[in-house]
Amino acid sequence: MGNRFSAIAAGPFFALAVIKPNNPPVAVGSDSRVGSRATVGSNVTLGPDVTIGIRVSVADGVSVGTGTRVLVGTRIGDNTVILPWSRIGADATIGDNVRIYYRAVIADGAQIPDGARVRRVRRRR
Repeated sequence: MGNRFSAIAAGPFFALAVIKPNNPPVAVGSDSRVGSRATVGSNVTLGPDVTIGIRVSVADGVSVGTGTRVLVGTRIGDNTVILPWSRIGADATIGDNVRIYYRAVIADGAQIPDGARVRRVRRRR
């Protein structure tokens, strides 16, 4: 059985980012960046201006919206949807089938369970 990952060292990726073979393909928007030693599964969509930090693991079927930042060491589970302009803190764990809504902020080290819905909380003035 062959290696199920391919090394990427060109385009918008840093050296040694690892992406599964493009079957189905991985879609990467303009100005998006994937950090070194990050892994990206199959059928993943990264919108424009997305940053995936070093040692981040993005599982199969994940969609990451425009302008989102995923910091160092975070794990994102299968079929998770992250809407635009969100921030996922360092070393966070996001379960499978999670939906993170527009402009949500996830703290460093947070653990989000499978199937959760995360919304941005607005403070009243």
